[in-house]
Parts: sequence; structure tokens; C-alpha cells
Amino acid sequence: MDFYERCDDVWAVGSQTADVLHEYGYKGYIHVIPNGVTRREVDEETFKLVQARYELNEVQNVFLFVGQLNWKKNILRILEACALLKKQGCDFRLLLAGQGPDRDAIRRKIAELDLEADALLVGHITDIKTLDALYASATLFLFPSLYDNAPMVVREAASMGTPSILAEGSSASEIIRDGENGWLCRDDSEHRDPESHRRSRYAQGGIPKGQGDHPHPLDGHHRHGHRPVHGADPPGAEGRSEEKAHPHPVTIII
Repeated sequence: MDFYERCDDVWAVGSQTADVLHEYGYKGYIHVIPNGVTRREVDEETFKLVQARYELNEVQNVFLFVGQLNWKKNILRILEACALLKKQGCDFRLLLAGQGPDRDAIRRKIAELDLEADALLVGHITDIKTLDALYASATLFLFPSLYDNAPMVVREAASMGTPSILAEGSSASEIIRDGENGWLCRDDSEHRDPESHRRSRYAQGGIPKGQGDHPHPLDGHHRHGHRPVHGADPPGAEGRSEEKAHPHPVTIII
């Protein structure tokens, strides 16, 4: 703790991260400043190219993961959940964007779960317009990681109008208000209760892509006309966090 004690200020990107540092023994005050995100409009031509490249117009639901292809990101939970959805007759395409040490193992698991026709490893995306188009194309962004805190990808997805599903109790889920700007689920692929069933209807029915503006996680305008299906409540923008994102570097960030 000597290093932290010598700092003029200590800033954390989330309250759970600050709590951990205090548990480690740090006695000083910690400023909690959430990560920010650059607001951009999706490039329409790139959006159309992405839709065509991955044949996204042919499926009702597009599920997206962006991050390191590493089992510590809880990707197994995504694959298991998608396998269950397939058995239930859900029409979807799962896109996994990224690279990492477990790519080959993940590919084998996709085959083992009979998801080869439904799941696609799209590789590491370096073009920001393409990444934005992937976010904007997705029905839901899946990020069940128990390892990460304050992930930028959840905010990036929200900036393109796409809500996320995260594991409840995880540090990454700190910014999610269940049913308002995203959803929380147990870290259990087979968990079922009335609320999770209601959420599953959202996925099984799909979010039709049409015209017009609809609620989304950041500012109440859902890009590219994603519309909620009957019987599902869309994530809204009410009660947004009063904490302000800070775009500048600080003394120390944990």
C-alpha cells in the first residue's frame, strides 16, 4: 500500500474497485470516476456491409461479444446459454469479436455444442466503423465476465443503442440497472424463474429492425430502429447515473 499512500489522489473507475482497494488496506479517500465513451453515429455504408458480410438480415436476433477470447471472460456461459436457446427454437446468430489464447478451444466448444451454424468467430476488429456497425447490428450485447471491472465494451455497445446482459454481482455489472438500461442474470446457464422467463421472451421473439427512434441505454434513441417485441419491456434511459465520466488522465486509476 506504500505506493498508493504516496499518491496525491487515487481514482477508481467504479465503487466496487474502490472497495477492493480499501479491503487491501488503503486508508485514503478514493475518487470514483466512471469511464467515459465517445458518442458517434454509425456509418450507414459500413452498417450495410456488416449486415451483408455476416448475413444478419436473415436472423431475428444478433448476439454479440467483444473482448479477449479467453475462458476467464466467462465465454463458456455464453455458449451454453446459446445452446439452450437453440434447443428452445430461438433464431439467432452469435458473433464473437476478438482474439486470444483460447480461440481454438472456443471453436471446438462451438462444434461440441452444435453451434457451428449459429456462432461465428469474426476475429480482432481494428476498424472503428466496423466495430460500431457490429454494436449497432446486435440485438443484445453479452458480457457475463466475472473478471472485468468497468468494461468499455458495455458502454460502447450502449452508445450504439444496444443493451447488455451481464452477470449479477459482478464488478462489470455495476452500471446496469436491471430492466432499465440492460439486464442482469445469474451465472448459471440453466437458471429459470418467472423473471428470467420474461427476459427469454425478449430474445426468442426478437427485436424487429424497422424505422424510427426508440429507447436505448444512453439517450433514449435506439439506433437503426430496434424495436421491443410484444410482452417485453425495453431498456430505457430513466435514472441515469449522476456520476460524470472524466475524459482526462488522473494521478492513478485502478
